Amino acid sequence: MESGKNFTPGPWEWFPCTNDGGRITAPNSTGHSRSVASTLYQENPEEHNSNAYLIAAAPDLYEALNGILTRAVMGDMDELVESHPLLAHWLDKGITALTKARGEHD
Repeated sequence: MESGKNFTPGPWEWFPCTNDGGRITAPNSTGHSRSVASTLYQENPEEHNSNAYLIAAAPDLYEALNGILTRAVMGDMDELVESHPLLAHWLDKGITALTKARGEHD
């Protein structure tokens, strides 16, 4: 499930800037911060902050979901899916999310 992972490795961190949004940074190979993305100030500061934290968590979320799905695909999930019918739905949603994160969606 690792194909297409070309994004900047984490950890990413969000630093708010006065009046204009903020920067999401990641350490470079020398340990210094480099900008990964910028956030633009939104009318609702609470929503803006929540969006920025979600973006900053993206590498961690990707790694966690990829690990779960890799183990699910490698293991025998038939019995577990049969006993938890919604699990198949959520596994499919996870695969779709990783596909989107890799830029493999239409």
